[in-house]
Amino acid sequence: MTSVNDAAKLSHAVLANSRDLVDMYLEQGTPPDIQLGDVIPCIGDVAKMGADGAFTIPDHILVTKCNTLRCGAPTALHLAVINCYQQGRSNDVLKEDKASREEALGIVRSLLRSGANTSTLAPNMVVYNVPGFMETGIILSRSPAGVGTDSLDLAAFLKKHCDNESCFKSEQAYMMDSVIRELVEASSSAGTPSVPTVTVPKSAAVVWEKLLLSEDFSDVHFVCADGVTLH
Repeated sequence: MTSVNDAAKLSHAVLANSRDLVDMYLEQGTPPDIQLGDVIPCIGDVAKMGADGAFTIPDHILVTKCNTLRCGAPTALHLAVINCYQQGRSNDVLKEDKASREEALGIVRSLLRSGANTSTLAPNMVVYNVPGFMETGIILSRSPAGVGTDSLDLAAFLKKHCDNESCFKSEQAYMMDSVIRELVEASSSAGTPSVPTVTVPKSAAVVWEKLLLSEDFSDVHFVCADGVTLH
């Protein structure tokens, strides 16, 4: 049984850009589409009034809910798309920046591989730090009232609004193109029958992958719980 704590851990791992943590929580059974309505802050809880009477949002806040309702909040996949957008503001030449971008894209892949729904709408969402959407220090994008934005629409919107003032605009646009390709591929395959699968620990998957490509173990048989042998 999942809890608010599970939702908080998964959302924090995504926004911390830690694929290892995301994979660990997913392997422990946290659903990729777990309800985040209780862990995403409401805009009214984080907005600060300045001396001039204008409201601003702290720089570290990337997304909030529009209101206090739990429903319609962004999913972990929405957060992963936002994280990719932010990580795209980096230098593709620097090794550490490139690693951060690959980590962010890897989080999207992990969520999709675990069954995250690309069509889930999030009408109760405000995204910050998006150039072109400034208002009294608040940079935001609202999804259409009552309609909502799915992860693919969000990725397309963010690509359209890459940071023109950044010297790394092309890297950010390329990053969002990569995200969109992953989401489109997942959306396209969602409607086709698939072979039943089960989640296995990452360590087991690594061993199996090595065996698959090994020249020393070319006749490996996998005996399944239902008695079926694969080789």
